[in-house]
Amino acid sequence: MSERMNAQEFARFERRWKAIFTGFALALVGSIFVFHFGLVEGAGIVWCILIGVISLIGALFAAHELRDPARREGVLDGLDALDDD
Repeated sequence: MSERMNAQEFARFERRWKAIFTGFALALVGSIFVFHFGLVEGAGIVWCILIGVISLIGALFAAHELRDPARREGVLDGLDALDDD
């Protein structure tokens, strides 16, 4: 049973998911930066990759919840840009 949101509830929903998306995107960027420049060694590499994968999944899920294909494409385009290096 789906109940329609009023404008205030929708704004709160959108604000919350945008903050979640931003958090995951920043974590993803941070892990890519750290991994790309070799700032971690040993077991830190595994943690860096794990954080990156979780952040990627979280950012894509948040973009899905927001129903924003531009955010989803932005995350995927960012990963494609890594392939160019």
